[in-house]
Amino acid sequence: MQPRIIDGFWTIAELAKSLRRENLFIANEQRSFLALHETYKKASSEILQITWICAHQRQILNNLIVAKSDCGPTVSCQRVNMLKHTKFVDIHQCKVIKYAHIMGFVELIKLVYESPRALAHCLTLADRVEDTMFDMDTLTAFIVNGLYGSIIHPKDAELMIKLLQALIEMQIVTSDNPRRLLRAGSSSFARLYQKYHESSFSAKLFLKTILFEPIMSVLMHDEIKLEVDAEKILAMQKMSDSVKMFGAKSSIEFSENLQKYTSEIVDKLSILISKFIQSMKEGWYMFPFRTLIQSMYHFLTEAKIPNVDVHIILTDMIFTNFICPAILSPHMYGIIDAPISENTRFNLIQIGQILQSLALIEFQPIDAKLGDLIDKLDKQCVNNLLKNSTSKSTQETLKT
Repeated sequence: MQPRIIDGFWTIAELAKSLRRENLFIANEQRSFLALHETYKKASSEILQITWICAHQRQILNNLIVAKSDCGPTVSCQRVNMLKHTKFVDIHQCKVIKYAHIMGFVELIKLVYESPRALAHCLTLADRVEDTMFDMDTLTAFIVNGLYGSIIHPKDAELMIKLLQALIEMQIVTSDNPRRLLRAGSSSFARLYQKYHESSFSAKLFLKTILFEPIMSVLMHDEIKLEVDAEKILAMQKMSDSVKMFGAKSSIEFSENLQKYTSEIVDKLSILISKFIQSMKEGWYMFPFRTLIQSMYHFLTEAKIPNVDVHIILTDMIFTNFICPAILSPHMYGIIDAPISENTRFNLIQIGQILQSLALIEFQPIDAKLGDLIDKLDKQCVNNLLKNSTSKSTQETLKT
């Protein structure tokens, strides 16, 4: 019996050692997990603070660009300086506000955050209030950058989409002129949609993916303005330069030289636009607002809006309000950081306008002066991309 007792003792001792090592390992893993969690919370808080500051800096820059009366250079510099010295305080550590008020405020914010449809009702009513002291732009910035944390987390993006869907149903569909409500600053939907695609990382990634290489191609060919209208070409040239390029207007070779020059411009512009079209076609699977576009299409068709108007509204959402502004001002959207010359800006404007025309080619006739240019392009590609955005099988369609 003695050997069996000793063997049992050693077995228990080994088990105890093994359990102790296991306990130490688990305790160490728990400490590591807690430390990692604290690091994550700190990094997440810092990211939210940085995005909040960047959003306000962007708003200050936008106000300067549109030359708002209360946003001159001096005032803007003061506001930027204030942002640099902003200190963030955890609301639970704030000693100025009573704890009961803090808890009430937190509950209110949580209720608004989790109720996008109720928030949409409030915004719809706010748009009807004719009060010049009530700044809807400030409220919009609070919703996107504060309530939804600059759309960093997927949950925030999901709730933002639900809010925009509710606003489509309450504002766009019920309006006698839905397209008017898509203009910048004309409705809560337009303001939130603009802030949404300015803040969304997926939107920035999409724009950089489809526009970087085509825009760089335009930057590398900025020697001249790519105008295809012969009358405008002559209007842009000085009389002496016109004579050197085409000869005297009364001469025989004038028309031939002008036609030859115009044909060269058409060839150059068609190559550049084709790069934009091909890049969009290849990267369209990354389009970030497919759910929202499908909702807009669904609500408009359910409301018996004519197909022409539905197509124009979707074109405004995708091209006029999202892609074309990034083409015209790529540095504002982080696509490039190179300076843009006057010729480049003119050429980008030309390209943006032609892409919009191609998106509407099914319902609006193309300017006859652009006929030679359009014949060299894939006429239906842009229009098809827009149509595919309303289909749930977009990705499969694009692959085929």
